[in-house]
Amino acid sequence: MGNALTIDSIILVFGTKKVLSNVSMKFETGKITGILGRNGSGKSSLMKIIFGTLDVENKTIRLDEKAINKPYLKKGIIGFFATR
Repeated sequence: MGNALTIDSIILVFGTKKVLSNVSMKFETGKITGILGRNGSGKSSLMKIIFGTLDVENKTIRLDEKAINKPYLKKGIIGFFATR
């Protein structure tokens, strides 16, 4: 099996609104994963949390079972392509 980025237990709250509640996902090298949802459902916030540019109190991000805190600081680990 190739590299895998795993996220667990992601919770995001803005004020009294819970935007993300216990989100868990696994992204494998060589596979395309889409994140879909309505406007304001937390897609961009989830990506920012995964990249490490938005910090939340509760999250676990691992690459090949090794914890990483700020993937955007580690060259070549993670990237994305956005379309409209």
